[in-house]
Amino acid sequence: MAYVTDMDCSNNTLPRRARKKLQKIGLIRKWVGGEVLKALAYDVLIPRYKTKNAISLRLWEAKATAEDFNLFQFNDGQYESAAQLHARAQQFYLEKRLTSLSITLQICAVLYPGDATEEGKLLRLKQQFFLCSASLQDMIARFKEMKSM
Repeated sequence: MAYVTDMDCSNNTLPRRARKKLQKIGLIRKWVGGEVLKALAYDVLIPRYKTKNAISLRLWEAKATAEDFNLFQFNDGQYESAAQLHARAQQFYLEKRLTSLSITLQICAVLYPGDATEEGKLLRLKQQFFLCSASLQDMIARFKEMKSM
């Protein structure tokens, strides 16, 4: 982040799954698969007008998890399969194509993408879902922590 007052809340990361599939086994339905995203929180302090205190604005950043890079495969010489996410990231920065990227890069690349196309609308919906989900999970966790005290 670019602010001097940024506080990295690395201990406050929330896992989210994207691109899940619904699996039906008889009457039981279960979400399976998907990419795991991490919602990393940053708190920005905002000074209040004519007071000595500040409020905190919580911002979120999507991060890929360690599951996207397999160190064991990399150390065994399987460089191509282990560095697949890195290759997709390079492809994005060189070609600026969002269709073949991981969901993490899609969400992080541009905030408020153009929604003139169907893909743009879907990407904006993914971003809104991710950010709202992270905020709601954080609020619920804080509430539960406060109630347990």
